[in-house]
Amino acid sequence: MLKGSLAYRTNRDAIWHADVPKKYLRLLEHVPGDRILELGSAEGVLALVLAQRKEKIFALEMKKDRHEEALQLQAHWRERGLDVDRCEMILGNIKERFDLLPQVDTLLGVRSIYYLREDVQRVFDAVGQHVKHVVLCGNKNRARRYFDANGMPGDKLGTYNYYASKEGMISILETSGYSIVKTVDDGDPIVVGVKNVKGSHVR
Repeated sequence: MLKGSLAYRTNRDAIWHADVPKKYLRLLEHVPGDRILELGSAEGVLALVLAQRKEKIFALEMKKDRHEEALQLQAHWRERGLDVDRCEMILGNIKERFDLLPQVDTLLGVRSIYYLREDVQRVFDAVGQHVKHVVLCGNKNRARRYFDANGMPGDKLGTYNYYASKEGMISILETSGYSIVKTVDDGDPIVVGVKNVKGSHVR
């Protein structure tokens, strides 16, 4: 049985026919830059859509089953004639792949940063040294439960669900030196930050 994100499982047949749900496409207009690192790219749907519009996409996923599904989807879309070769699927953990940060101008994280738990600040301190743009998309259900129940009792992420909220995403970006240039409240909240990064090798 296929595991992974609910949006992917529910829409897998359509996605394999390159009919991508709006849940993914709503992010496109908010992602600046030409070289993107997607944190927690899951089955790679958004990364593969972006790859047809951007110079380079690094799709970083730490779960092997999701990574392998992403590789299969990429191969299938390639066979259908879609231009997805600028996406590089990487199996790994951002905490061990800070070497990717100087290679990109945008970090994209969709429903992912709360899984960093106690390392969230350390990761974003590193991001803030190299990456000009950050685009974060939270999780409205986790955010609601966090504020209603003070950390979703029984959920192993506990108070880290704060980073699923607009407030939490803004907090981590501002603490890392980013200025907030855009927020979207409809659906899962979106926050976009920008920072002047000295010594960046990416235009």
